[in-house]
Amino acid sequence: MTVAVLGIGGVGGLVAARTGATCVASERTANAIEDEGLTLVHDGLTSVAHPPTVVRLEERVDLLVVAVKAPALGTALERIAPDAVDGAVVLPLLNGLEHLELLREALPAATVVAGSIGRVEVFSPEPGFVVQRTPGALVTAGSDRLSRDKLGDLLSPLVVDGIELALGESERAVLWEKAARLAVLAAATVATGETVGALRAEPTRTRLVN
Repeated sequence: MTVAVLGIGGVGGLVAARTGATCVASERTANAIEDEGLTLVHDGLTSVAHPPTVVRLEERVDLLVVAVKAPALGTALERIAPDAVDGAVVLPLLNGLEHLELLREALPAATVVAGSIGRVEVFSPEPGFVVQRTPGALVTAGSDRLSRDKLGDLLSPLVVDGIELALGESERAVLWEKAARLAVLAAATVATGETVGALRAEPTRTRLVN
């Protein structure tokens, strides 16, 4: 199966580095990856991958992971030729909840499913460079159009070292779990002015759990 990732920041860079997916990136990021590779720093180790990189996806893929920031989604989708995702599955790993219909309108020949990523702290301090501070990442996906078994098969390229895959009962279930999880963290980060990493430390962690 062929896989591409749109948006090579923290989350997208992590997925691309671990799966070898084609990177769909801005010219600046694409040039950095082509020149220096895609670097992932994790658990004291540094690895450098050299995935295929394009500024616009023209060749067809089976799976497209969308990992841009939600406000940039409309512009980012201009980097995807509609024919490139004809019959493909599109998995959004974006912040927010209101992007499924936009994706379906922009990519009508694809099957867009609901998705989220959690249990991970990852960021990109510069183009082509990704730092992961947690042991792994959990990708959760659900679809109202595909059976769980079929969805699991289509997302199997994401099941690699460092990434787990969980399948929800429906799109609504996946988005509700995402909303419930983010509601607590978003409120806590705004109220304290701290990052999620800092909030995991005591005594704040106990307050969040309770």
